[in-house]
Amino acid sequence: MLVAAAIMHEGKVYSVPRPGRHLDVIREHLYGLTIDKGKQGGFLTHDGRFLYRDEALAHALSCGQEIRPSHLKGEPLISEDLW
Repeated sequence: MLVAAAIMHEGKVYSVPRPGRHLDVIREHLYGLTIDKGKQGGFLTHDGRFLYRDEALAHALSCGQEIRPSHLKGEPLISEDLW
């Protein structure tokens, strides 16, 4: 299960609990830095693992986590798809 939006930056993971968004991670932890949410963004699993967006989508689907149907068009997974 995915439980938090997260960003990997310089080998360290930053996150905010749901219903926080990736932009909230930037505001709280990475403000002023150049961040590519598409490449650095991901999610934390219930056991604390960081997964990039494509890995997170596969994980959420395999766990039966509810994903908004609008996501299933091949777009990267975003927090709005989950909560």
